[in-house]
Amino acid sequence: MGELHNIITCNPVFEDFGNFRVFHESTFEMPIGTGDNWNLQLGFANDYTSRTNGDLKKMDTAYFTRFLLDWD
Repeated sequence: MGELHNIITCNPVFEDFGNFRVFHESTFEMPIGTGDNWNLQLGFANDYTSRTNGDLKKMDTAYFTRFLLDWD
């Protein structure tokens, strides 16, 4: 049927714990057709940086669609 996946990663700067980056990705993956080789993945990703330079945003959000091929 389909699978849900979530990934959350936090990367702090050890000299200053107020400076960190958090990456989050949520996806839904489902097979295409009758075989097990091709999958369609829909999802979004958030990339948060606690300190930025200049006019850069702290949070970037991306929405995506991926075609996945399983080599097995």
